[in-house]
Amino acid sequence: MKGRRGFALMALGLAALLLTSRTPAAEVNEPEFEVVSIRPVPPNAPNILRSADFTPILPGGRFSDPRTTLFFMIAIAYDVNNPSRHLLGLPKWAHEKAYAVSAQPADGFPDLPPEENKRAVKAMLRRMLAKHFQLKIQKETWVGPIYRLVVDKGGLKIPEVKPAHPPVKPGRVNIAVGDQSGRIIGRQVTMEGLATALSLFFDAPVRDETGLKGYYDLDAAWKSPDPDAASSGGLGAEGLAMLISNLRSQFGLRLTRAKGPADYWVVQHVALPTQNNWSRGGDRRLRAVLHQPICRNSSLFVR
Repeated sequence: MKGRRGFALMALGLAALLLTSRTPAAEVNEPEFEVVSIRPVPPNAPNILRSADFTPILPGGRFSDPRTTLFFMIAIAYDVNNPSRHLLGLPKWAHEKAYAVSAQPADGFPDLPPEENKRAVKAMLRRMLAKHFQLKIQKETWVGPIYRLVVDKGGLKIPEVKPAHPPVKPGRVNIAVGDQSGRIIGRQVTMEGLATALSLFFDAPVRDETGLKGYYDLDAAWKSPDPDAASSGGLGAEGLAMLISNLRSQFGLRLTRAKGPADYWVVQHVALPTQNNWSRGGDRRLRAVLHQPICRNSSLFVR
């Protein structure tokens, strides 16, 4: 794999053969936000500090993000893993033009458990994107290059851990890797979560084929044995080779190249929201959506 990529933290071409028939990703009879505000954010607006676990999906069926893009909203609404590679067909502005978006359902929306609330908000977000951005999108399955994450012949080198309070939400896998060094860390993570995180660094999706369904603590760090020979920053072939080598030596996991199906979301049509679509509903109710906290803990990132 040639070229460099920026030193990346985890908190991706495409040459494939169409496998299955195309099915629309939009759904019918979805619930809908009653109050929606979509306001352009000036390009020179100051950056926003966010916690690593920030989510715009809030209790009560609400969605609030003071600075987002159409690209990010589609990725959230359709659960697109690694959207930089698997979300196709968007114009340049959909990645660059920022909006302050707030939305909430009608009065009487039920107090749902977190996962049910998340599903409901994503459904309403899909409806909002179709209405205000004229989004038409479909999910397609393509056959192409993939990486298989499997247990090495020597066996797994990390013990399974028991969640403190099962059932537990899997922890986040954080990966920082470059040509001179790397680090993988995570608490109570799954192999599926590790595969998803690794996909960000490779030119093809990483699929979990370990067969392991438990939880694991990960902590591995490495440095290049010859820093002078490494590239001056970024991630290239040297860094990826060290990442693959340390997965094997420290975790007992192996990445192998293969061909297999992967899901892609293809945008057929999208348009800038008109000024008439920027807001709908009463200001009093809207203020409650706009004034939601941004920072959740001391682990921050910038958008």
